Amino acid sequence: MPNPNKTNQDREAEALRNIQQILNLVSFYNPVVICFDEIDVINNSTDDGFPTASIIANFVKILHDTLENSELSQGVVILTVMLSETWRDNVNSMPGGTPDRISKYTQRKPLELKNVSGDSIVELVTAWLQEYYSSKNLIPPHLVYPFEESKLKEYGKVSKPSVREALRWCADNFKIYEEPLPSDPFERFELAFKKESEADIGDYIEDSSLIAEALYFGFDTLKGQTLEGVLIEEIVSDIQNKSQNKPRSQDKIFINFKIIGSENAKPVKIGVSVIQYSQFTLTAALKRLIDYETFELTRGCLLRSQSKIEQMKKNSEAYKLLNELISEKGGEHIDLIEEQICPIVALLAVYKKQLHYQLTEDYIFDVIIKNKITLDNVLLREILSNPSGNIPTVDDEEDIQLIEILLNSSNINETDDLDELNELFS
Repeated sequence: MPNPNKTNQDREAEALRNIQQILNLVSFYNPVVICFDEIDVINNSTDDGFPTASIIANFVKILHDTLENSELSQGVVILTVMLSETWRDNVNSMPGGTPDRISKYTQRKPLELKNVSGDSIVELVTAWLQEYYSSKNLIPPHLVYPFEESKLKEYGKVSKPSVREALRWCADNFKIYEEPLPSDPFERFELAFKKESEADIGDYIEDSSLIAEALYFGFDTLKGQTLEGVLIEEIVSDIQNKSQNKPRSQDKIFINFKIIGSENAKPVKIGVSVIQYSQFTLTAALKRLIDYETFELTRGCLLRSQSKIEQMKKNSEAYKLLNELISEKGGEHIDLIEEQICPIVALLAVYKKQLHYQLTEDYIFDVIIKNKITLDNVLLREILSNPSGNIPTVDDEEDIQLIEILLNSSNINETDDLDELNELFS
């Protein structure tokens, strides 16, 4: 911060230099967005009587003219938000090129902020609720729950509110209307299972984490039972790496969990990986699934949609690892079929919403076990059954060049940890 012992003019100059240096430094690592909102407040910013809008506009001009971004900079974006009359009567009439700096991108044609419409209010509410439900690990019955899409559209069409007014309206009308739950707990479970099975939770077949969590829950309900000849004793999510003597976060990403049990008095340790993401992640997961010694496995099980498997190339590293898993290690690949996954995902949702449905954890497990919901699930049985040993059919074309994969951002946008890429080339 500026030295308080200096004069006002020197302090202001030093403050500006500090701001410039901070922005230049930060923009080297990340894009910087600065927004000056509500600059048209009705007051004066200085003793000389200059309004706030003029002071901020001049400050934006100074920043524009003095920032020195290098070629490696991620860039700085400066936004100003004001009423149309403030732009028309005040800022746009300022001398010295200030209006041109303020609206350089739009060339003195401001971007008009439109009121919320019938369609845009649905998008607005969906975005806000999605963030909320994700942070609470909840699955809503539909994307704008507890609102009705038709009423949202009607409100937006008739009232044409601002974003702030629309959000305030949503806050005032956030009311959950639910039919009274049945008094009988089994009827409550049936109702919950039916609702969650019919809930729109998007394209969950692409959500590896959700599928893995649902499978883990499904096997957890089967502890102590025998399925496909395997007595299920324990489900472990903290995958132990013998070389590290402790679980590693990377390994938990690629091997979602391990099923520990016994078959004919022999130990069974099945590592399960659900990989719907790119070939980068697939390769990293297969490297671990075939490393039985390090991760103390007797079998590796890869779950990935057949359509994605068919896109592999025979001379790719991923295919070679998959071939080793099946042909040499006695592991397997299992296709992900929506009809088989849906019941388990629905059970997981019921479990997470047990308070809402007035159910207890013990009761949910009892009903699942008594009615053999997970015991009869085809996907869970397939994971525990003896592998077929069949190698999936894949594309016979030449392998895609690595540079093509690297240039395709969709192949790596799901990774949260750059160490994943390092693992591929280690």
